[in-house]
Amino acid sequence: MKNQEYQPSFSFSPQRNPRAEKIPITFVTSSDGHNKAEVFQKWLPDWQIGHREPLFNEEKIHETAPRDEHRPQVIAEHKAKDDVTLALAISGAANAIVENGDLYTLGEEKMLLYTDTVQLVHVSDNEIAILEKPVGDPVEWAMHSPEAMIQSGKDIEIINALTGVRVSKNGVSEPATVILHVKATMRPFTREEIVAYAKKPGNTVSQTSGGISMANGARSFLDMDKPLIIGLADSMDEEPTELLRYETWHDVPSADLKPFICGAVEPAIERLTQKTKATAPARV
Repeated sequence: MKNQEYQPSFSFSPQRNPRAEKIPITFVTSSDGHNKAEVFQKWLPDWQIGHREPLFNEEKIHETAPRDEHRPQVIAEHKAKDDVTLALAISGAANAIVENGDLYTLGEEKMLLYTDTVQLVHVSDNEIAILEKPVGDPVEWAMHSPEAMIQSGKDIEIINALTGVRVSKNGVSEPATVILHVKATMRPFTREEIVAYAKKPGNTVSQTSGGISMANGARSFLDMDKPLIIGLADSMDEEPTELLRYETWHDVPSADLKPFICGAVEPAIERLTQKTKATAPARV
């Protein structure tokens, strides 16, 4: 029975590792990404998570990042480095901004969090397509973009690069990164089906890497009889360690999938706090 199939092999309970360090987190994201911070807070209730607007130029970072599987890691790390550099410049010029705003108060220990997400499509054994959020009208994208149809019947991976920077009274650490992989399979679908979805009010085409979100109304395009696998790695050059596997996932509520697609998974955040702690503060 399907109800029996919904049995996670790994617990994401906040009590899973009671000894884990849980320092405050500031999610640095633009205003249209604040919903991610809300997902993080909901699914990591034992963590103190806030957010603020970034100082980095996201458009410029995206323009210069490589167009290969390393792209999300490069972007997340570039965001962190640019943001830290600018924030330190501001704090040096006007300490009031640091003390009264939510930038880099050297005293309270916390972790600044930067993310980037792409979708990889395994087009063949030796070809991978890298998809980001569609730009422009969703219906035009669905009608004409090859990216909409390249996913049909293919194995896909949602890649979340999570980069952390630890701030304390001793200074600011170098950025550290973890990579969350979400592997699934798209069912074969037609151009007409994806156009019909793009015409629906409330679709999330323009807000989703690849345009087809498994957790926001488009999960019917995925083959839920094929495994959904969540894995964690320290970089894009490493094979991920499996954290969780659903052999089938018809009965997994869509809300329960949201932390996977934005990286709000406690083992990933715990690993990131460990890595930033191991990185000695490098800047003051």
